[in-house]
Amino acid sequence: MTFDKLYSQLLLEMPQQIDTPLKMDTPAEFIRSSWKQIENIQLDNVEYEMFQIGNGKDFDVALISGDTVALEASYEIFGRGVKPSYVQQQPHLKGLARLFYVEYYMNKFDFILSDTTMTKSGFLFWTRLFEQYKTQFIFSVYHKKKDKLIKIKNVQQMEEVFGRAKKFHYYQFVMQKY
Repeated sequence: MTFDKLYSQLLLEMPQQIDTPLKMDTPAEFIRSSWKQIENIQLDNVEYEMFQIGNGKDFDVALISGDTVALEASYEIFGRGVKPSYVQQQPHLKGLARLFYVEYYMNKFDFILSDTTMTKSGFLFWTRLFEQYKTQFIFSVYHKKKDKLIKIKNVQQMEEVFGRAKKFHYYQFVMQKY
């Protein structure tokens, strides 16, 4: 078996949900000195400085309030949409990442596409996003192999496609404008 085929097979056999937590450890002073400040945004009545670093298609963003990095995210521009690879927030700022998706990403892009593997907290993030904003946006599951969108009607439907079996690597969540 060639390396490419072996690598492909290993990726397909990985669990759908991974449990590796990410750690926010980039100091605000480092971000301020080496990333580009692109704008100030207000979320939930708090003013944040927004910084970005990237290469034209792939970006990291950080929201800073005072000396605190409140949120870090990494994303790829994907056609008219965006595909975040991670988003994390300070634990005491409940809901900030969901608000960032709605107030920033959905104002700049037509849709948000999840990755195919996610942590348990990532899955919980998408279910909470669905529950909170299901009347304002269309939520679907995208089957990559069949190139098919299936509208999500409830959280149970989300749970059915995101299990630990390898066949579920073909699915991604989609949030799009009406």
